[in-house]
Amino acid sequence: MSRGAIRASPTACVVRTRTSAVELVFFHAKAEYLARTLPVGTKRIVSGRIERFGGRLQIVHPDYIVSPEQADQLPRTNPFIA
Repeated sequence: MSRGAIRASPTACVVRTRTSAVELVFFHAKAEYLARTLPVGTKRIVSGRIERFGGRLQIVHPDYIVSPEQADQLPRTNPFIA
């Protein structure tokens, strides 16, 4: 990194499951992409590695984010939360 370069902070979106909340963390994500992919109040199926960080559950750069109607597009070997 060059001198004077500014690091961008990650963007976190909190999603709620039936039993808990999970943070989806993105580095270098554009606001338009997040608004289009994760519209407030809609249901999405999210797949990725769930980790605990700072006492919170999170998925950094989810592998898949799809609507329930697109669930058949997910590989069956991937775990996911709905």
